[in-house]
Amino acid sequence: MRTVLTGVLGGLLVVVGVVLLVLPGPGWLVIIAGLALLARRFAWAHGLLARTRERLPRRIVESRPASLALPPPESADDDDPAVPAA
Repeated sequence: MRTVLTGVLGGLLVVVGVVLLVLPGPGWLVIIAGLALLARRFAWAHGLLARTRERLPRRIVESRPASLALPPPESADDDDPAVPAA
């Protein structure tokens, strides 16, 4: 009974997470939560969770829009009035 309940609840979380990838919401977070729940009972879910955790940070960085990228540091060599003269 517990295995069935874990499978149904974990599967539901994964499906809701996939839907939240296209709707506003924490899609990847819900998918990882569902996989973590499934990984408690199923070996295949444990492997999938490990691969997802490994690849997710790289995909987040690659998909970040250029407008959210950090600007290059400004040099203090210029005659900037905000920098006091020594």
